[in-house]
Amino acid sequence: NDHFFFIETREAVPNIQLITDIGKKAVYKHGCNALIIDPYNEVSAKREGNVREDEHIRDFISILKRFARVYENWVAVVAHPTKLPKTTDGSYLPPTAYDISGSSHWHNQSDAVLTIYRNSEDNSINVLTRKIREQDLYGKIGQVKFYYDLDRKCFIEKSAGDWDDFTV
Repeated sequence: NDHFFFIETREAVPNIQLITDIGKKAVYKHGCNALIIDPYNEVSAKREGNVREDEHIRDFISILKRFARVYENWVAVVAHPTKLPKTTDGSYLPPTAYDISGSSHWHNQSDAVLTIYRNSEDNSINVLTRKIREQDLYGKIGQVKFYYDLDRKCFIEKSAGDWDDFTV
């Protein structure tokens, strides 16, 4: 409760204006320095005139980037991919930002892109850094594998030699 404030809009489907207005209030009232929109597909997709979906997403991302700069906030959007195609062996490849429904702007405009991929074969979670605009300043491209430890009720990173007392 000291670090997270959950905001829900029960009366209406939120649009980007409502989200940034609430975000501004949270910055001033609580000193918030991060905004996470989860999930994107529950944000209003209403567009005026003949605005295409890709233009709507472009503007959505631009507004959030401006919010981040002006209010010195870290902003993340959880956006789900379209249905991924199966490989020849019946498995799925980890998604990229280009697999997110709606537009390549998710990759092109974002400063950083992470994808989370559940590998059902070994019950692991892979976190893949797909894009870092300024590598070495903000991070680098790579991946890490986690497993859920039932005893400790947390995800732990898989590294060599860690697994003697691990319970899946």
